Amino acid sequence: MALDDFVLHHADQKLFDRPSAETVDDLAHGTRRHIVRPLRALVNVGPAFGAMSDVALFLEAPEDGADRRVFQGALRRQSFAHLLGGGGAVRPEEIHHQVLQLAQGFSSCLVFVTHRNVTKCNRQPGWRQAIFEARYSSRWMQLSEFDYHLPENLIAQAPLEDRAASRMLVLHRDEKRWEDRRFRELPEFLGPGDCLVLNDSKVFPSRLYGHREGVHALPVGKNNPKLRENLSGRVEVLLLRPVSADAKEWQALVRPGRKMRTGERIRFDGDLEAEITSRGEFGERKLRFLTNADVYESIEKIGHVPLPPYIKRADTSEDRERYQTVFAREKGSVAAPTAGLHFTPEVLHRCRSAGADIAYVTLHVGLGTFQPIHSEQVEQAHLHSETYRITEENATRMNAARRLVAVGTTSIRTMESAARTGALAGETDIFIYPGYEFQRAGALVTNFHLPRTSLLLLVCAFAGTDFVLAAYRHAVEQAYRFYSYGDCMLIL
Repeated sequence: MALDDFVLHHADQKLFDRPSAETVDDLAHGTRRHIVRPLRALVNVGPAFGAMSDVALFLEAPEDGADRRVFQGALRRQSFAHLLGGGGAVRPEEIHHQVLQLAQGFSSCLVFVTHRNVTKCNRQPGWRQAIFEARYSSRWMQLSEFDYHLPENLIAQAPLEDRAASRMLVLHRDEKRWEDRRFRELPEFLGPGDCLVLNDSKVFPSRLYGHREGVHALPVGKNNPKLRENLSGRVEVLLLRPVSADAKEWQALVRPGRKMRTGERIRFDGDLEAEITSRGEFGERKLRFLTNADVYESIEKIGHVPLPPYIKRADTSEDRERYQTVFAREKGSVAAPTAGLHFTPEVLHRCRSAGADIAYVTLHVGLGTFQPIHSEQVEQAHLHSETYRITEENATRMNAARRLVAVGTTSIRTMESAARTGALAGETDIFIYPGYEFQRAGALVTNFHLPRTSLLLLVCAFAGTDFVLAAYRHAVEQAYRFYSYGDCMLIL
């Protein structure tokens, strides 16, 4: 049955039996005539709502986490318009509540929305957009569900002398058990048909310190006790990503942000100077370096290793080596893909000797990885996009593997992004939380993550929230070392 006929034939039914796998696949990936946006549903509403074709809402009802049945609740235009408040935007939970009533008796969740000619509709004057999230789970999740207590003394402040000496908590998902091991034992869990997937992005010294020139500073009287402090306060800049081909313009985080308004200038060591040109949604700034010199060369000379804020010390020359994986090649990250920090050339050799292959992906770690989640309701959160790339050679290695062992959350996000989009390179803002169905990863090596973060939610999605949080409590009881320079987990 053609896709259009498939949708319209069931337009007046609340539910219908499972369609063919081919049809579901077509719906998930879209066609020239239907644009389907999986996971994030985009619906245009407004005075010209009647010009749209029928809107189809697809509901998923998992059975014991294995077999899937896909149902369609197709609403008439007037009903859907009513849900949206007669052309205006309403709260996402209101839409979901009413839509889920169509699937009484099923543990259902909204997967995606589709309608015809969305591009043409977008051009209609007077249209407004109402965006709501499609969910992986049948209930709304609160960020507080992903919290745990961690004594401050368990936050690792420096790396171990031997990278591979880290402890490794091995989680067996099927058996719901764990065991305490050492990272050096990782090759014992690998064999022929396995492929380690490593993120080869390289951290650059992206933290800069300077002083503002006071373009917008108010004058200070000569008798004012603050005179000597005026314009002498240190400005901290964390470069996130270049936004121009010549690397003169950057997206950055700046402190103190309140004083760094558009047009303000910052002077760094080595006569390097930058101007704030704009402000972003979450307080980030865009700045332009006012120099003809190579910006990367200047950054290498004056920049500092961007250690995370929970490491309560200044960076040292040792951090330039240790806050970097031994296989890092592609410069561009402002935080280390920390699961890879445990590897040594000797461990990599033993992994190959065990029969495992090794493939490399590149995801430049930026704000999308370490930014806080700003919404207490998990499903409403959005991540900043980050750049990723997989070469054809590495894609071939991964496709030939029986099991892909992702090393780090950045590797797994790269793999899943490529699997869902079909693109080996691009931008990704994929947000993985419990209920997500993984397409590629079969095992995961990952460090312990901060509570209430997208990284912890990803791990919970992979191994189950209750199981992961119980394992975290065990790690706390056994005094594992946490976070970037800490110990790790292997989830099988």
